[in-house]
Amino acid sequence: MCGKSFPEDTLTINPISFSTPSPEGWVAQYEVQVNFPEPENNWRKILMIQTLKCDSMTKADKYDCGEWDYIWDAMLFVPVGDTVEIFKLGSFVTPYGKRLKMGGKEGW
Repeated sequence: MCGKSFPEDTLTINPISFSTPSPEGWVAQYEVQVNFPEPENNWRKILMIQTLKCDSMTKADKYDCGEWDYIWDAMLFVPVGDTVEIFKLGSFVTPYGKRLKMGGKEGW
């Protein structure tokens, strides 16, 4: 089984977790690079699951949730010859919510 993958194989990558400290500064971004498996492995599907949370430890400002105006982009950079092709896989902007009522324990 050395180096061979099977359709039922699952690879989970967590580049950023809830315990990852937030980057410092306004509009500061997490700079994380994730390498995909080697090309000789065959893959049918890769799932990208992203979860947002209110970070009471944010370093961006004095608010518990950083005013909830987070922006994320998931980009795929593919080296091709002497250049790099860039694909945007996903993008999301949270609502401005310094005074947003979050719905209590039930959520939104």
